[in-house]
Amino acid sequence: MRDEIRVTRRDGRQVRFRVTGSEVVRWDRSGIDPQTGPPRIALVTCWPLEAKMQGPLRYVVHGVLIMADVAPAAE
Repeated sequence: MRDEIRVTRRDGRQVRFRVTGSEVVRWDRSGIDPQTGPPRIALVTCWPLEAKMQGPLRYVVHGVLIMADVAPAAE
């Protein structure tokens, strides 16, 4: 089983994404195009992770929607 990313939206509904891969890219070359394909998510942070200064590289984790709950999450 691949890793999942669970997101709680502002309206309380939960959305699940399946991680499809990760990569290190230049800050301006993420490959993220919100106009194409199925609903997706991208988690982005600076690279390398332990860097002391900002740099041009980013670590991107990609995921694709697998389920959107129809009711708000229980507290």
